Amino acid sequence: MAGPGSVDPASLFFSSIAGQAALAGQKAHQRDDKKKVRTASRPFDRLIRDELEESQSAAPPLAARFIGLAPEKVLEILLDEVHTAGDLLKEKPLPDNIIAYKDAVRSFIKYVVDRAFTVTEQISGGNILKRKKFTQVQVIDQKLEQLAAGILSNQRSQLDLLERIEEINGLLVDLLS
Repeated sequence: MAGPGSVDPASLFFSSIAGQAALAGQKAHQRDDKKKVRTASRPFDRLIRDELEESQSAAPPLAARFIGLAPEKVLEILLDEVHTAGDLLKEKPLPDNIIAYKDAVRSFIKYVVDRAFTVTEQISGGNILKRKKFTQVQVIDQKLEQLAAGILSNQRSQLDLLERIEEINGLLVDLLS
């Protein structure tokens, strides 16, 4: 018989403990694998990723579309796109028309924001505990800002329709998840 401090690895007691530990480790590993598989295959995440990739590849940047044109001409083209897509959306609220209207408004707003406003950020004070971050938006082109506000107020009915459609889409996404 072995002494009180020695362990016999061949004994039934220790072999059963080792077997149980091995089984528990395998089960934990299987649960981790299941969790990884479940989180990797969420349909909503996949839809968002696919939609984002599609929107980035489909829409050319504004600068590439209007190279060599005067800013007034670019603004006129963007306004025409917003009005045309808005009228089409009023007549036929189909998914393709909704997407076209959203893209037209997005392009117009991006153009206006890039040229009518500047954003500056400042951090106050030297004390790290009392430091605050201030963001200041300055209007560079007042006329362009007023034009954008007027256009968006004229497009109110189309934007309301778009808002209702997006709300319904959000409710559907909530139901799916």
